[in-house]
Amino acid sequence: MNSSKKIRACNDAIPGEEVSAKIFRMETLTRRIFARVEEEPDTVSDIRRLMEYYLPTAVKKAAGGLQGFRRAAGTG
Repeated sequence: MNSSKKIRACNDAIPGEEVSAKIFRMETLTRRIFARVEEEPDTVSDIRRLMEYYLPTAVKKAAGGLQGFRRAAGTG
């Protein structure tokens, strides 16, 4: 599963509109960036930091947030 799909899966499972809205915005921006790179493949080097640091970190944070919500709810 790619990073964008992992973020979406966590977002779908996390209750709360404020957190969900922030994750949705991040997901939307990521999709727009990938669409731009598909249109202009020579810009792929411009997103190296996004791919190597920010997306993996976002996935970890979203998954950690989901685990926190599950612990608080007593379901995980």
